[in-house]
Amino acid sequence: MADGIASSTAANNADGGAVVNRGKRRGLGLQFWIPACFLAALLFVAITAPWIGIKDPYEGDFINLQVRPNEEFLFGTDVLGRDILARMVYGARISLTVGFAAPGIGLAFGLVIGLMAGYFRGWVDEVIVIAIDTWLAIPGLVIMLEVFPNVIWPVIAYILVAIPIAIVVEGALSFLGLSVPSPNPSWGGMIAEGREHIEETPHITLIPMAIMFLTVLSFNLAGDVVRRRMADVREASI
Repeated sequence: MADGIASSTAANNADGGAVVNRGKRRGLGLQFWIPACFLAALLFVAITAPWIGIKDPYEGDFINLQVRPNEEFLFGTDVLGRDILARMVYGARISLTVGFAAPGIGLAFGLVIGLMAGYFRGWVDEVIVIAIDTWLAIPGLVIMLEVFPNVIWPVIAYILVAIPIAIVVEGALSFLGLSVPSPNPSWGGMIAEGREHIEETPHITLIPMAIMFLTVLSFNLAGDVVRRRMADVREASI
């Protein structure tokens, strides 16, 4: 009987170990990496736009007004003859800056307080009140080493959820004329500029809408993968 119990226990441990090992071996998958590659390419182009031959987003070509996409203007031109591709790229700077900055500011404060609260656990109220003194009294490296590995996945999941929300909010404000003023390019502003000509030249509105949609969708898909990974990690630790 003892041998049977031992064999059963060993089998259960083996099964549990196999589940954990399968979870560790399982990668993030195409649902994460395809959106991640799209976002990385978008970020790269937005950062390096002045050095990779992107046209001036403010320069109008009055000979080529509202031109549809062609070899010279890959995304066409708007009502003032400005290159839509150039304006999309420079508009991405604004959208991504807002997208990263909005959650980043909250994360910067929340992460410090969260790390402190996670380290001291039952002293939450006292830690928040004396956070600065506590930070000076206890080496920050100790806190980072002990607490940060446990919150890294929730932090990433939060960022991937908050960024698309901020991008959509900025786009809505730009569409209403409440964000960056014209002629500065922004995705929401570009959508608004083309709405009066959507029947004749729909590309002026549809292309910025498509890029914004793909960007928000990419963040959401990647965020779903991270949240599932976080759930797997929690289950494996139980």
